[in-house]
Amino acid sequence: PTGASTAQAAVGPSHLVFGIQFAGGSPPPPIPSTIYSYRMRSNGTLKLNGSVTTPNPGGLFLGEVVHPTQAILYAALPADSQIAVYTFSVATGLMTLQTTVANPGQLPCWLAINAAGTRLYSAESATNSITVYDLTNPLLPVQLQHITLKTTMSGSSVTNMRFDPTGNFLYAISNQTNESSLHVFNVASDGTLTENLNPIAVPVPAGNYPMGLATLMK
Repeated sequence: PTGASTAQAAVGPSHLVFGIQFAGGSPPPPIPSTIYSYRMRSNGTLKLNGSVTTPNPGGLFLGEVVHPTQAILYAALPADSQIAVYTFSVATGLMTLQTTVANPGQLPCWLAINAAGTRLYSAESATNSITVYDLTNPLLPVQLQHITLKTTMSGSSVTNMRFDPTGNFLYAISNQTNESSLHVFNVASDGTLTENLNPIAVPVPAGNYPMGLATLMK
């Protein structure tokens, strides 16, 4: 919608794309935070399948990630400190809420999942922390670990996360008022994280804050 503040897009199976409208939109009153389901046509354009609003009225969506092997989408609810779990139909793209689970941090905004689909990771901006969830039951994430990032300054806020292609390391970006950092976590066999290295300063101009993150195999 016109004036909407969009957040993230996640690609699913069979050319499905899930896009988040974080907030806003016109005409007033503001349109609720929404996840839209689209099917990508052969010419690259998108056909709308349907949409869902937040489970809690007045809530917000921000981060999302699709399960690598099952028709499940996880969405962060930062204002409620929860993670929402949705199933979707591969045939129609329509989404169905299954449950919400509590998050121990504040403002869970960014999500990542390992290649096996056995661990879900949530980055909480207000507490500069990451929570690891066990996905033995992928429809009911269970908290496994809650870890605070190393910081060189107060007021650090973690944003995006990405695995390296081997799955042995998880990278995260954090921002303070005058400094941005890249964090490197070792991923144990059980999916838990250890930050053995000191954060690496990201040389960006003053007043700029990196948010996105991508990895590739060289």
